[in-house]
Amino acid sequence: MKVEELTSKIEAHEAIEIPNYIPKDKYVIFVNGAVVAFGDNPSDLAEIAIQKFPNHPFIIKYNGQRKKPIEYFY
Repeated sequence: MKVEELTSKIEAHEAIEIPNYIPKDKYVIFVNGAVVAFGDNPSDLAEIAIQKFPNHPFIIKYNGQRKKPIEYFY
């Protein structure tokens, strides 16, 4: 049951868009579709999300141009 729930959340990550107020060339972390924090380092953002929401999946996206977009999903 938990696997199906997580799978449906993973598919929803494509629909999450980075808001306009997030500065360029920054990482942003989402928990349940809401912005939790933004910054220069994805590992720092993951630490914040784990401390605040230890039982929720989160998504980290980069707000900038890259050859290959990097997204972190936990």
